[in-house]
Amino acid sequence: MLIDVAPTGSETVITRFRRSEPGFTLVELLVTVVIVGIVGAIVVFAVGGVSDKGKASSCKTDRHSVEAAEEAYLAQYGSYTDLPTLVASQLLREVPASPAYTVSVDAGTGVVSTTPECSAL
Repeated sequence: MLIDVAPTGSETVITRFRRSEPGFTLVELLVTVVIVGIVGAIVVFAVGGVSDKGKASSCKTDRHSVEAAEEAYLAQYGSYTDLPTLVASQLLREVPASPAYTVSVDAGTGVVSTTPECSAL
């Protein structure tokens, strides 16, 4: 598209060419794709460790619940017991189960342990 601009008080005519096609240039699109890629990489690395922290937190919560149930059972019956008995006596809703760890109880001493340790998850 040609635009004629005549400055005030002058007899000369300045003719400029302007692009009339709408859209983005290839450079603008490439810069946008690179920026989106960098932001995406940052998000992936930032979110990657969240699930690992969730497993450790879940493990600690399950272990604490079993420890509290063991202490309640000891207060009621005078001895420690195993996990199925804690569920049967309604001190636990269910035996904690996870593919990442296993919670176990020594019925003689009441020591609650996890395999592997919660801090190792």
